[in-house]
Amino acid sequence: MSMISTLTPRRLPILEIFKHAKDQGYTKYGEMFSVNNMKSLINASPLSIWFDAVIYSGGILPRKKQIIAAMCKGALILIPYDADKNYAPVCLMGHKAHWAVLCGIIDDSKNCVVVARQGKSKYVSLWLLDELDRSNNNLMECDPERAKCGFVISDLSLELAGKYIVLNPKSQSKDVHILTNII
Repeated sequence: MSMISTLTPRRLPILEIFKHAKDQGYTKYGEMFSVNNMKSLINASPLSIWFDAVIYSGGILPRKKQIIAAMCKGALILIPYDADKNYAPVCLMGHKAHWAVLCGIIDDSKNCVVVARQGKSKYVSLWLLDELDRSNNNLMECDPERAKCGFVISDLSLELAGKYIVLNPKSQSKDVHILTNII
């Protein structure tokens, strides 16, 4: 959620949100292996002032037109995927599962590219939508080494694979105009 905070009019109280997530049993160290828990955390945070969070499943590519339309209206997309060493999408069965926030999209006749922020990188990235979709759909299991660390782990194939959260701006929010100008 800290990466979303870089795109909102005001910074989120990340330590308070982390404490709430720990108190709810969603995380131990900041990991989040459940799209449902992520949505609950969003709804319990100041993000709920600016956005309505909606979970979708079945991958992002089948809803490409709706995603483009939503993003043109200021929506952000929060999506789990496997991150390569350079944070680009890769297919590792969920062993390197991370979250990214999509804050822009470029669509031409050949390719659809998303503008993404990943929490561990200070740079904005450009990724092919079809590669991100493959990575998102391949989240099947947690890395056994991560499982040994005491993380709060869900069944990735049920909780992350093919799922993502669309953060639709609330029309009554005065900050939506500011937010869409930032993006």
